Amino acid sequence: MFIDKNLLINDKKWFNVELTKYTWGDIVNRKLLLFLLLMTFCIFLLAGCYSSQATEPTENTMVISLENHAHFSIYQIEIDTAFTGNGMAYADGSRIKKGDIMSMVFDNQQDFTLKGNMLFDFFLISENNERIYLGQQNLTLKPNQAYHFEVHGTDIQDVELVRVR
Repeated sequence: MFIDKNLLINDKKWFNVELTKYTWGDIVNRKLLLFLLLMTFCIFLLAGCYSSQATEPTENTMVISLENHAHFSIYQIEIDTAFTGNGMAYADGSRIKKGDIMSMVFDNQQDFTLKGNMLFDFFLISENNERIYLGQQNLTLKPNQAYHFEVHGTDIQDVELVRVR
């Protein structure tokens, strides 16, 4: 079947029939539907960027993860050892929300040798840069090891660190 494209473009009757096929309501509904589909796609895309999972260790790393269950604002978490003193925070300085998981990865040989036991001191940094001591944990160092802790408390005075696994 052969269709002359010039005939279709220049044929005013055909053009008017095609245009009048849809009412303004149909056009608005189509635009609204397209907008909603694009917004849904964007929401799914942004939701996929957030990870509520702890980082998994590899064969040469050990991971310590802390999940925030505190009912007050936390802005940074610090883990100190005899060899390192590292903190975890969001790059934009925003608070660590309830349910957020922050993970610190220790590399074998690069940070320290993952062999034996080591004492780890845990601290929280509050909104006014107050450093809150959470306690000390004696952890076994070995590659492909993960430790998970939770921070609980209703305010700074009753905060506690709980080892989950």
